Amino acid sequence: MEQNIISVEDIGGVLVVVANGAYLDLSNRDTFRSSFEASMGSYKKVLLDLSKVRFVDSSGLGSILAILKRIRAQGGEMAACGMAKPVKVLFDLVRLDRVLVSHDDRESAIAFLNKL
Repeated sequence: MEQNIISVEDIGGVLVVVANGAYLDLSNRDTFRSSFEASMGSYKKVLLDLSKVRFVDSSGLGSILAILKRIRAQGGEMAACGMAKPVKVLFDLVRLDRVLVSHDDRESAIAFLNKL
């Protein structure tokens, strides 16, 4: 199990959460979700950087959706960036791209969030 499943930083008031593992699946989804939620604080703008992730399964998607729901319930918004092609294909396949905006790079995702 990944010890530092995420790393976080503040970029201009946007909480950037980097998923550090190559996999986001049943083996680490609970740690991912609890670590992510513990780091959110009062942030209203959150960016999930998936550039290190190469595989996501349904439980990983469920964790991302649960986090998105919590952020929106608190009046915030989340975007994603840096998806590898297999991850992007999965997001498109399950139509997650319709509820979670994704960008190729951090800069454009942060610009999107800052316009909200």
